[in-house]
Amino acid sequence: LRVRIWDLTTGKQLHAENDTFPDAALLLPTPDGKSVFLLATESAYRWPIDQPTATPAGRVRGGKALAAAGGGRLAVATAAGVLVYDDFDPTKPLPEKPS
Repeated sequence: LRVRIWDLTTGKQLHAENDTFPDAALLLPTPDGKSVFLLATESAYRWPIDQPTATPAGRVRGGKALAAAGGGRLAVATAAGVLVYDDFDPTKPLPEKPS
């Protein structure tokens, strides 16, 4: 999956280095609209949209994942089981262990 973001006021496309995220499970804008949280395979990333690169934000163990977030909770389903992260904040690194 290639992630592309545009600035709606200028129409300018914003790019991230290595903007290909394999097996993306979740793409979530932060509440302030200044960055995007991505979960791809086992890796989490934060991409401030004014920066050219996405930065690592943690790892989820268990292989390829499906994920959903809402109400301060992140749920990640992997082949090994379902991981739940309470008090999830997409602007902060993912905790090392789920709740």
